Amino acid sequence: MNHNQIYHLEPPYGLINDPNALIEFNGKFYVFFQWNSLAKDHSYKEWGYFTTENFLDWNFEGKAIKANSFFDKNGVYSGTGLVYDGKIYLYYTGNTKPGGVRKTYQNLVTSEDGVKFEKEGILFVTPEGFTEHVRDPKVFKRDNRFYLILGAQETSGYGSIILYVSVNPIDFHFKKIIAQTKKFEMVECPDMAFFGDKVLLNYALQARDNEKDTALSAESFYKIEHFDFDDLEFNNSNLDENLGLIDYGYDFYVPQTVKLENGITLMVGWMGNMSKEATITYSKDNYYVHCLSMFREISIKDNHLYQLPYRVYRELLADHYSFTDNSVELPKRQYYLKFSFKHCHSFEVSLNDELKFVYEDQVFKTVRKNWVTGKVDSKDLDLKKLTDLEIWADTSSIEAYINHGEYTSSSKIQPKSEKVEIKYKLDGELTDSEARTIQRNDS
Repeated sequence: MNHNQIYHLEPPYGLINDPNALIEFNGKFYVFFQWNSLAKDHSYKEWGYFTTENFLDWNFEGKAIKANSFFDKNGVYSGTGLVYDGKIYLYYTGNTKPGGVRKTYQNLVTSEDGVKFEKEGILFVTPEGFTEHVRDPKVFKRDNRFYLILGAQETSGYGSIILYVSVNPIDFHFKKIIAQTKKFEMVECPDMAFFGDKVLLNYALQARDNEKDTALSAESFYKIEHFDFDDLEFNNSNLDENLGLIDYGYDFYVPQTVKLENGITLMVGWMGNMSKEATITYSKDNYYVHCLSMFREISIKDNHLYQLPYRVYRELLADHYSFTDNSVELPKRQYYLKFSFKHCHSFEVSLNDELKFVYEDQVFKTVRKNWVTGKVDSKDLDLKKLTDLEIWADTSSIEAYINHGEYTSSSKIQPKSEKVEIKYKLDGELTDSEARTIQRNDS
């Protein structure tokens, strides 16, 4: 069955990977992303991009950065971007493997019109004390200085986040290691967002086989810390302590954040963190694979990350449907559900037998059949109380926002039918329930 979605960003063909630069420029919002335009795998990487004026109507603009230079010929890897003095600056890692040996470069691309992108070349190479696993620059400006953080692997074999500083958007100088892990071999895609005197640090911890130079597993985490810009230090630089999972589903990974001109901070992630075998099975009948998540408004409360769908998505909500005997049939795959609980001992909602959310014994479970092994998998979240559950479904993705965004669960699904049947069981009492279809003007 066709996987094409109506409000999740996905390419017309190939494989979409990490979201990268998120920028507002000349009245448009830009989303750049890693992309394999040649195949539905990770054998090639360049950057593509989308633009929008309202976050609902998107234009796929094609390629922005191609892997056609000596400093990126084996892949245009992840990075970020900013606008300074009326010009777009895009920063990325160029991957090369001369003679089969990895060599990475941190590179710069600029654009004056948001249409033509010019490679400016190499900013710097790998600093001493690190392997060639140094990648995914995140750049931000604060006061009169520019800061660039990177995921890295030290020669000890363990991961860290390193910092560069500059007085302009080009001439960066290495300063120090600002965070480390002693349990994982690599840190990917670090990201910092600021909320008053607190910093939301997002990062992925990756287990690797260093001898074979292969990735084994990875998940995205966050920490909320204070960062001293005088000493360039976090109050706690241990990436293995005081951390939380960003998402409790199967496929969400390496989010990027941006603070909009309207003051709202958004986050968007990649929904495709699955094995090679799962990717092949999942995409066999489609021209493309994977997507980006919904854009999420993020905030910090009681040292905890909260995520809710960007408010503009509510403009897509359409017809209302009523539950009868705890079930409802919807005429299309794009739908919205909301359950508000007065009290809840246990709850289970089955979404067309493609995915289930189960709450019992103070554990919230995301249950999905593994399309490679055929076994039923469960992703579990310890949750003392379930008060609210909001579900946003697209053709082949489901995102759940738990307890008003206290937690999220995002997963890809294998669509079975055009119509969907929703069934739930409850030991408790609802104060409200809602079922609506989601409709775009052009869908």
